[in-house]
Amino acid sequence: MYNCREFKATLKRKTVSLEVHVRVNVARYPAVPPTWEFATNDSQESQNGERGSSETVGNESTLYDDRLASLERRINRDVEQLVMKSEETTYDWILSHQLAEIVKEWENIQAIKS
Repeated sequence: MYNCREFKATLKRKTVSLEVHVRVNVARYPAVPPTWEFATNDSQESQNGERGSSETVGNESTLYDDRLASLERRINRDVEQLVMKSEETTYDWILSHQLAEIVKEWENIQAIKS
């Protein structure tokens, strides 16, 4: 898409990492909020030091996580909850507010899994 920039960040906790991809329409930000996508990877060190992806954690599939999908939908949809309507300058910081919310919620999800 024209005038869009894409960024990637990786959050790590023990052997679990979460890749977050964000697309920002630089010409229309903050009027058009950034769009986020998540990808999780549960890795384990093998005996020879190579990292591999495990297909399950306990009884849960790592290919799809309802909690992450719900967070992704909420982050992309509920932008108004991350800003103060009475303070227009808070809209300039939507991207950082979204990322902070993603980090906080992902940490909560990982704490529940532990």
